[in-house]
Amino acid sequence: MHNNNKQTIVQNMRSLQYYQFEYLDDRFLSAIERVIVPFSITFCGRAYLALKLFECFLQVSGKNKQVFQLTHLELVIKPFVGALWSDAFLSTTNSNRYMMTRIFFAILRALKNEYPDLIILTVDMKKNQSNMDREEHSPDIQDCIKAFSRLSLRDERIYYWRGWWILNKTNMPWFVPLIGIYKCYGREFTDRVFFQLSTAYLKCRRSMNHGVSAFCQWLPLSDYTLAQFHHPEAVEQLFQKFLIHYMNVGYNNGEGSSVRSLIKRWRGFITFVENNLLGSIFAEPVVKLIVPAPATIKGSEMRIKIMSDGVEVKEKLLTDVPLHITDEQAIELLFKQIQADFDHIVAVAMNMASDLWARYQRRKMLAPMGKVKPIQGTVAMSEKERQWIIHGNNPDWLANACATFESKNFIHDSNGLPLVASSYSLPSYEIVHALGLPKTFSLIPYMVLLVAEHPKIVASFLTDFELYNKHGKLTGFVELDGVWVLDGRKRRRGVTNAQQIIPLTINSKPWIEQLMALTDCVRQVLKAKGDDHWRYLFLTCGRGFKPEKMGSQYAQARTMTSNGSFFEILRQPSDEITSEHAIKLSSRFDLGSLRASKGVLVYLKTRSAKAMSEALGHKEYSSKTLSHYLPTPILDFFQSRWIRIFQQGMIAEAMKDSPLLLEATEFNTIGEFHEFMQNHALKKIPHHLEDPYDDFKLTESKVTADEVVFNINTTVLTLLLSIQQAVSHAKKRVCGKAAYWSGIAEYLVSQIEHGSEHGAGEEFRCHLNDARQQANPVSMEGIIYG
Repeated sequence: MHNNNKQTIVQNMRSLQYYQFEYLDDRFLSAIERVIVPFSITFCGRAYLALKLFECFLQVSGKNKQVFQLTHLELVIKPFVGALWSDAFLSTTNSNRYMMTRIFFAILRALKNEYPDLIILTVDMKKNQSNMDREEHSPDIQDCIKAFSRLSLRDERIYYWRGWWILNKTNMPWFVPLIGIYKCYGREFTDRVFFQLSTAYLKCRRSMNHGVSAFCQWLPLSDYTLAQFHHPEAVEQLFQKFLIHYMNVGYNNGEGSSVRSLIKRWRGFITFVENNLLGSIFAEPVVKLIVPAPATIKGSEMRIKIMSDGVEVKEKLLTDVPLHITDEQAIELLFKQIQADFDHIVAVAMNMASDLWARYQRRKMLAPMGKVKPIQGTVAMSEKERQWIIHGNNPDWLANACATFESKNFIHDSNGLPLVASSYSLPSYEIVHALGLPKTFSLIPYMVLLVAEHPKIVASFLTDFELYNKHGKLTGFVELDGVWVLDGRKRRRGVTNAQQIIPLTINSKPWIEQLMALTDCVRQVLKAKGDDHWRYLFLTCGRGFKPEKMGSQYAQARTMTSNGSFFEILRQPSDEITSEHAIKLSSRFDLGSLRASKGVLVYLKTRSAKAMSEALGHKEYSSKTLSHYLPTPILDFFQSRWIRIFQQGMIAEAMKDSPLLLEATEFNTIGEFHEFMQNHALKKIPHHLEDPYDDFKLTESKVTADEVVFNINTTVLTLLLSIQQAVSHAKKRVCGKAAYWSGIAEYLVSQIEHGSEHGAGEEFRCHLNDARQQANPVSMEGIIYG
């Protein structure tokens, strides 16, 4: 069967968007659009759903297709309201039924203002409003349900409006848009297509391939007949035409997806077609279906974006990296901005996680001090006294709310609201926040902290993390050889290599323990209901009191920019992040960009692409990894200077102190310091290193391609030690050039102290000893911040 509940016509209101108005004529719809203009956007959206339900009602109850006009309204109001409250028509909560009924009558009242002769039946729902979760309804609602039940419904229209809902491996519902196929090719063919798709989807962990939905909606527009589906040549041409359509629509004259992405999706779609539709729905073509070759692109050319000012940037990281950049800009970007952006994200996450945990602990502390609110009708107490227990004006409302939640959890009162939020005096989101419950997206900060601490973790590792196995045993968070680990799955590695074990640190282990405590209230409800999602680590109670598994939906999370949401806090400036930059950072953030930035920071610290690859959890090391994260100018900066400094390729040359040199060592800016060190300490890179293909120059030079020459004397070392010490004792983040020279100083001193092929010698040690006595970090304090 193509539906989960054979008795219900509208399985889920999300499917209504795919159906067109047929019975409601344009005049009727235009009149409604006109009269609801003064209403809010939210109301108009819900009114659209109410009208789609009305259209469905008219189709399943009407004998023949007919144009519905305003003069017919009085005849169908009562049975339509009955349909809204009937499980045979609509599968939803009573709260939604109540809302849809109110909206329908609001539309009718708005119409009557323009059409005074309109006759509107009134329905009393007052009693029903306070008894929404009870089976008995108000007398008027019961009469309406009876009026609907007396109607003779059309079987074919019921089939049509039930739609085609299927479930995947994780019980995630997906609506297959087969409406056009049904209208064009009939029920028998539609059932065959649906069977093939539902069988395939049952094996999936996520949503169906991107092209399947597009193909189902395009096929009825292709002008192909059922007979042609049995001819191999016609089938080959069919998919060739769909390829052209798919690419044109997807590319959208450059405004849509990239050609590379579209080709990748198409190749996945064709694989799906070959495995599930050819030989069953369509004839096998003589030759393989057309599959464009994958668009090869260098890592350095990926994720390139043109900004509004025309500047090209690479956007793999949290930080935009311009493609055209000088060494000076590279130093500032690499040694300050990437770290500053990363730290801003982590700081926000740490503060929000700590705040959520503090509210949870407060709930546990206040619960024994509060009074539990009883369910209506279970105690001899007036309704006013009962509601006062958790009323906004009651000074003890929070303690009472804590006590009630700890005792009753997510139980609902007889008014259809969660018991702890049933006084109508406080909004549910405020109570959820005060109780420290894991509402929608409030656990994102914990995800941020875990990825920042362990960049091997990808987003899907967390959202699909199974804390308990199917036998109820704790297997995802265990102790191995004295170390607590997360034992999860990185599914994009494939079945064989999917298992991924993350050893936790002294920082991250408490975060997992907090997550388990925060989600325990949700876990117990899901477990009691038999919902298998109870086994997962990341659970939520939605925007109010709806226990469910948490998904990773940044597009939705970004829209929640109020009430202290994560993305709203990210938009707030800090000492190092301007308001404008914070807004950009908020729009760019996801766990993938955070992880990429951490990988680059590991590279900056270790100067090893292999260490970076290992930190990111790559199965195999590839020297090309870094090009996916940084553009060519940045890589050139490393390869031309910075990396050679740290690859045992530094040559230290002694030079005499000069009075002129000493006079130039009072700096007003870090730029002056940088220019001085460039001119006097770091010798100009030989020509053959700037142009490695010049054989003539190469034969003349005695310096190898892995060497950088430093001029060493007491003055240079004194300056380097001074800035290194100033940076190490800095009270806030230093500028990029200061961090750059501090790093060089640290390495140069190590070379001289421990000796090396290029940095040994008693003369150098004497210069270093003198420099240590003369170093003055105070003289650098004024310039290290830029």
